[in-house]
Amino acid sequence: MNNYFLTNGIDVGIPPSIFRDHKSFTFHFHDFEESLGKKLLHSRPFMSFNHKWRLAVHPEGEDFSQDRMISIRLSKLSMGRISLKFWFAIRNTNGDVMVENNSNAITHFESDEPDAFGIMIRLSAVVDGNILNNGTFTIELRMILGDSKFCQNVIPKNPLNKHIKGLALLACDGDETADVCFEVKSPSDETRPIERVLVHRLVLKACAPDLARLCEECDRTVAVQLTDVEPKVFRLLLAYIYGDETTFFDWETHSKALIDAADKYGVNSLKLEAEVWHVNYFTFTVDNVVDELLYADAMTCPLLKEAAMNYIVDNAKEVMSSDSFKTVLKAE
Repeated sequence: MNNYFLTNGIDVGIPPSIFRDHKSFTFHFHDFEESLGKKLLHSRPFMSFNHKWRLAVHPEGEDFSQDRMISIRLSKLSMGRISLKFWFAIRNTNGDVMVENNSNAITHFESDEPDAFGIMIRLSAVVDGNILNNGTFTIELRMILGDSKFCQNVIPKNPLNKHIKGLALLACDGDETADVCFEVKSPSDETRPIERVLVHRLVLKACAPDLARLCEECDRTVAVQLTDVEPKVFRLLLAYIYGDETTFFDWETHSKALIDAADKYGVNSLKLEAEVWHVNYFTFTVDNVVDELLYADAMTCPLLKEAAMNYIVDNAKEVMSSDSFKTVLKAE
């Protein structure tokens, strides 16, 4: 819908762990009274805690709503288990909280179900209760990470002590102890400026030995040139190397690029975690499964290879008739 937008906080630097366990969002539904006759109002999908979500509002008794009530429902659109606490709040134009859910219970979202969580509010409270601000209905949402079991038996623990993370912030501020410099140029955008990144040699030797070997003859005055990795992906790699957690990573966008970068620079634990998320988000089709199988074999990604083989077994006739499969046979 065009009369909706979402705002949320923007982090500057690496947030402390207590804030990474909380995500806050504010949804603005504009021209709300004009939308009351519609069956469903919903936000665009958004990312939080490595999952895709959507907020929906059912006005005037439609679908899940009771008569003369408004149902506000948060739905998880992505696969994978996660456990969260939720806090909804609706304020009046003076900023006072008029409606909120006070439950402290943990909601468990399963991997293969269209899970949803929500609250109810009377329509009269919204329309007549000084809640609409120039016709805009605003909903605040806070998501608090609970005990998620998704792939916990596969994803390895980050190898560095959490106190090392502070060195990354010091390096960004020009700390003199950062003794290696990288200049990273985007391979996909020639117009993008080169990014200069300072790091600590000992941290690289401990957690990214292949990356450390690239700068054995260099220091912070002689930069190492990198032209085969996107600057954003390289900074995510460094965040992990410095002991950061990965809850703020956009795995849906960067999982495969992080497999490549982690493999190239010897960060094996990050490579495995990126593989887990790539398998989680990737959608196999008859046209792409062969290429993905070849990629998994070349990159030594057993989880991805198994997932691709399972898809081929389940869709053997269609895959064997595809152009991609025939191309591979000709190449052999």
